[in-house]
Amino acid sequence: GVRPTAPGWTQYQVAPLLGPLTSVSATVPSVRGSISASHTLSATRYTLALTSPAGTQALVAIPRKHPWTSVTANGATVWTSAGFVSGVAGITAGTADSQYIRFNVAPGTWQFAAQ
Repeated sequence: GVRPTAPGWTQYQVAPLLGPLTSVSATVPSVRGSISASHTLSATRYTLALTSPAGTQALVAIPRKHPWTSVTANGATVWTSAGFVSGVAGITAGTADSQYIRFNVAPGTWQFAAQ
């Protein structure tokens, strides 16, 4: 799901609850503009496409449906099994627990891939 975490949709999270689904997409209207997210899960890869409007910050959560060894954002590595990899413009802070790998993401168009 996509849901606000601060007033006026200045911050929101994308934390999919896929269950048995392997593909989900949605466009969520907000006072800041439309938020579009689509997810695809296979046995070896998870992808998340996100379009985030100006004036927002997203907390993107990659579900740990498989033992991923890396996550990329727009082709750059942002997480490995050793932890968060800094230095990618627009992405700050990364955390992981048993359910999700999370990133704070600036507005824009993003393509995440976990393998």
